[in-house]
Amino acid sequence: MTIYVNHLGFTPSAVKHCLMGGLSEIPLAIRDERSGAAVFEGRLRRVPSDFGTYTVGDFSQVQQPGLYRIEAGRERSQPFAVGDDVYDRTLQQIVGYFTLQRCGNTNLNWLGQPCHTDDGICGDTRTRLDVEGGWHDACDLRKWVSATLFGLLGLLRLKTVLHPAWDAGQIEDELRWGNRYFLKMQTPAGYVMSHCGGDYFVHADNNRWTDNVADGRDDRVIDVRPCDISSQWLFVLAETGIARLTTGHDSGYAGICREAALRCLSWLLAEDRTRAAGDLGIALAALAELHQLTLEQVHVEQAARFATRLLSLQVSRQEDTYHLPVWGFFWDRWDDGDSPTKLEPHKAIWKGCWPLLGLGDLIEHLPDHPDAPHWREAVRLYCSRYLQPMASRNAFGMVPYGLYRADPGGGHKLGKFWYRWFHEANPDWYVGVNANLASAGVGLLRAARLFGEPTWAGVAQRQLDWILGVNPFDASTVVGSGHNNPQHMFGGEFDPATPFVPGAVMNGISGDADDRPQLRPGSYQECEYWTPMVAYVMWLMAELERS
Repeated sequence: MTIYVNHLGFTPSAVKHCLMGGLSEIPLAIRDERSGAAVFEGRLRRVPSDFGTYTVGDFSQVQQPGLYRIEAGRERSQPFAVGDDVYDRTLQQIVGYFTLQRCGNTNLNWLGQPCHTDDGICGDTRTRLDVEGGWHDACDLRKWVSATLFGLLGLLRLKTVLHPAWDAGQIEDELRWGNRYFLKMQTPAGYVMSHCGGDYFVHADNNRWTDNVADGRDDRVIDVRPCDISSQWLFVLAETGIARLTTGHDSGYAGICREAALRCLSWLLAEDRTRAAGDLGIALAALAELHQLTLEQVHVEQAARFATRLLSLQVSRQEDTYHLPVWGFFWDRWDDGDSPTKLEPHKAIWKGCWPLLGLGDLIEHLPDHPDAPHWREAVRLYCSRYLQPMASRNAFGMVPYGLYRADPGGGHKLGKFWYRWFHEANPDWYVGVNANLASAGVGLLRAARLFGEPTWAGVAQRQLDWILGVNPFDASTVVGSGHNNPQHMFGGEFDPATPFVPGAVMNGISGDADDRPQLRPGSYQECEYWTPMVAYVMWLMAELERS
């Protein structure tokens, strides 16, 4: 039997769990890897769950920095560390991942030479517009704004949450490289365009190398239509964050980013299409950030209005949940004329747990606002009545993908609803759960600090544990960290293909049609790199090291 434990390890104060498959409740010992001395002795306890029966050990008492190994019966785990900087090496690799994924006039990417310096041609008018720069999004050459924008967020949070001692300016340098693309993708109207290099007429028609000559012969096409609403708010959030970061030492650049954020905000408010739960959550975070930059009261008022709109989507009482044992989750959206029986619970496989994240930002920044008690209650309900009890339904402590009105496959019935741990498997497109887990982990950890609830911090830690090896495959899906990294996806659409890139975070373990965990080497669903997954995992690691 394999002993499943976080391949990298834990910070000293973290909740620490290990698992073994099977029914045997046997003793376990934590031994110092160098001396062999036992520093903790406990017992594995049987925990039935949706993924089968496992035994779980809790060794949170081990807090002394060092290198350790677990013994249980005849089994021995791989060594793991306990230390304040246990994730530092991986975080440095993740920053390096962005550098290797650079697109444009650079010699620092994995090609070692410039690429796509001729991006691009406007799809509607066929006129040239310089959108060189940014990052390739995944194991491909596309530059989807909706996905790559998360790179700015992840790097910003690493810089501002952790202030890593090893950073000698490379984080800000990487932020600026990525941002050159996003600033170019903003239109005079204020909104940000959809993508360059993505699928335009047919699948993968722009996922290719070019001759780097801006003559219109093979320049990649720009989709000039507005990106989705959540991406517009994410742009506001990122540009405001970069402005705050650079104000003290580069006021000129900070002013450019500030102006970009405000122009996009004006477009968003004029459009007035911010109604979905995820969009509202990002809007709260963006407006809280803007208020810290500008100190203008209008941003507080806007945030409070959006928060009221978001809270109207929350199921705040048990009797509203169709005999569900959980509540506190959010409906996806509520449009005029909708019947409550047609509402679907909010789910976000890669965009993140923004109802929780946005409300957390608002509470941290405006703790004395008259509506703050309502915001706090919404966070408390979401964590204590939804995420925590759902995570207890599997031995690994992972949070679910979401609830459904009809069975999406898997047969997990809950009252009059169903749920899945993984994105529903369908023939068209589905991916693993790393972004969902990591973003929920960030929200839980921040809520744990706000409310003094260590149990939520423990659930947050277990989301990273799953990503770093505490899963049925004993596989870390962070490339170059831990062991049993699965083979990444090799696309056949261009040559040379994206290579092994240290610091990449894969989409993560997905579920089959019956919601059983699956990890298939080389598949895009589980083993492709993707920017949102990279961003949220680095953010969660930074938050865990901070605490």
